[in-house]
Amino acid sequence: MYERFDLGFDLSASDMVRSIWSHRMGLLEVARGFTNRHAQLLIFDEPRQQSTDPLSFAALFERAGQANQYGQQVIFATSEPEVSVRAMLQGVAHQYLGFAGKMIRRLEH
Repeated sequence: MYERFDLGFDLSASDMVRSIWSHRMGLLEVARGFTNRHAQLLIFDEPRQQSTDPLSFAALFERAGQANQYGQQVIFATSEPEVSVRAMLQGVAHQYLGFAGKMIRRLEH
């Protein structure tokens, strides 16, 4: 709650997702300038939940791309179409690892 504004109820779902992105990226960025126990690693699992705007998602990629300059790593796991992700990563330092089919499947004996 901030000045009678309840973040849990007064934000749209996509705004809430963007505020979570901002908070986590902020912690990673603050860790660059202070002695701390941060792992220098940030992992996003399906960060584009709630159909956040593709422009916002591309901006998140761009911001995360700066982590390498500080010896940090940001990992994204997403089921977004590869063509969309690659387009958003244009001009962003990254390593792309794509997987065909399901990543988790039943082991056959």
